[in-house]
Amino acid sequence: MKNRILFSVLVFFWNSFASAATAGSATAEPAAGASASSGSAAPDTVLMGDARIFSVDPEGALRFSLEGVARKEGAGDFPWLLREPRPEDGDALYQYMGEGQPRASEVMGKFAEGLPREEARVKAMVQGWIKANKAGSPAGGLMLCAAEADEELGLEPGKAFGFLAVLGFDSKPAGVGFLAFLIGIPELWGRGIMGSVLKTVIEKWAPEVKVLGESGEHPEFLFQGAPLSGIEACVRPDNIASLVLLMRHGALPLTKKCEAEDVLVDLSEVEHSVWISVLRDAYLDRVGPEGGQQYFYVRGPEGEIFVYTRDPQYVAAGAPETETGRFYLFKEV
Repeated sequence: MKNRILFSVLVFFWNSFASAATAGSATAEPAAGASASSGSAAPDTVLMGDARIFSVDPEGALRFSLEGVARKEGAGDFPWLLREPRPEDGDALYQYMGEGQPRASEVMGKFAEGLPREEARVKAMVQGWIKANKAGSPAGGLMLCAAEADEELGLEPGKAFGFLAVLGFDSKPAGVGFLAFLIGIPELWGRGIMGSVLKTVIEKWAPEVKVLGESGEHPEFLFQGAPLSGIEACVRPDNIASLVLLMRHGALPLTKKCEAEDVLVDLSEVEHSVWISVLRDAYLDRVGPEGGQQYFYVRGPEGEIFVYTRDPQYVAAGAPETETGRFYLFKEV
């Protein structure tokens, strides 16, 4: 971790991220005005961090709600809501991400391996998040919903049309969450929605998770056994919008110790539109089409050094050779 340039999430957020994470601890107290009596259900218990975002229901499931409004000149305000995952979210997300869905190729084109997903995989992803949520863990999907109905886009209040996930993986350092996010309606891209969501998660959700993890009372709030300290994200080189979004919100390129001669590719004078072909050619020149996972140190347009890697999991999923590389970024919480 000492070799990472710290970013402040996300991204969140969060990794395509198909897994669960675990988080911290806090002093638990009943919500103000709540009381329990014999024969009645116990009230929700508020987890006392700074923002008091989280509560636990009588079954031990984590409950939370975050709201905001995305504002962008010429696009109109868009009130949004983040909430915990629910069983019906699998069907909702499959409408956008699933094989055979009208716009799935467009929606999934720059997410993870770049391919629409099977129905079972989408629903298993959501079920994994629900399982973590029922265990009281914040590591999982935060479902992105419209706060108001929009008939033109087919949006109902509270129905998920995307997500932001901060996940835990054993392969990641202690305290690091992995961010993934997706908006399933292309008409909503570029309206500042994910930027607004990401800002709220970074400024409210993540600090609260960190506080609860540091309290020592709730091991389910730990990420790989430690309180949340940072969020890592990976971005395909052709997904410049997400790369810019993350850096705008404080995520910095993840680096390893490297010397000047280790910088394999210099993109400081290369147009964004041809980054992927430049990196592909550099990879093939160095290791060949069957080469294993390699880390490149890439100089970006501002002189920053990115870690860029060819990730075997995307090759295994059938992604084209040109889509297997990722830039890695990190943000300190």
